[in-house]
Amino acid sequence: MSGESPGYDRAKQTTGAKKEAWGQLLEELDELAEDRQAEGWEVYPLRAGQTDTVTKDMGEHDRFGLFHVLPKSDWQTFEEVYDEEEFTEYFVYGAAVEGSMFAVTEFLDTENKCSIMIANQYDMTRARGLAQNAMEEDELYTYVRKIDGTIVGSFRHEEYEPLLAKPQ
Repeated sequence: MSGESPGYDRAKQTTGAKKEAWGQLLEELDELAEDRQAEGWEVYPLRAGQTDTVTKDMGEHDRFGLFHVLPKSDWQTFEEVYDEEEFTEYFVYGAAVEGSMFAVTEFLDTENKCSIMIANQYDMTRARGLAQNAMEEDELYTYVRKIDGTIVGSFRHEEYEPLLAKPQ
């Protein structure tokens, strides 16, 4: 990765419909967070500076899934809140625009009424191998990592279809 700041705004890298979609997604993130807070939940809205679709054949590991790269302030917040055993449910809110999926993935700790929401965007054409891995393993993973590659948390999804939009 180049010397860009880890906290850069994805909208700076996009134009037209994709730039508009990212802006709308951030508005939706704020609205979703406000709605959860109004219901008495503790909410942590975060923004992925980058989301990669990683397949088993892409490296010297067997990890596969959506890898969200968070800027420092967001991954620090994530680390403070994250508990793999407590966050057992999730929802995906989003839409496909010009071959990219724009989504908010919400991870829920229903017992403690805590929500982690991650706004993200990925290229759907690069997700085909990921979908194949998910079907073979009958599960999918979401990883949250620092810009240096350090994984700060992960989620296992037995019901993974909502995370994988079909390419247009």
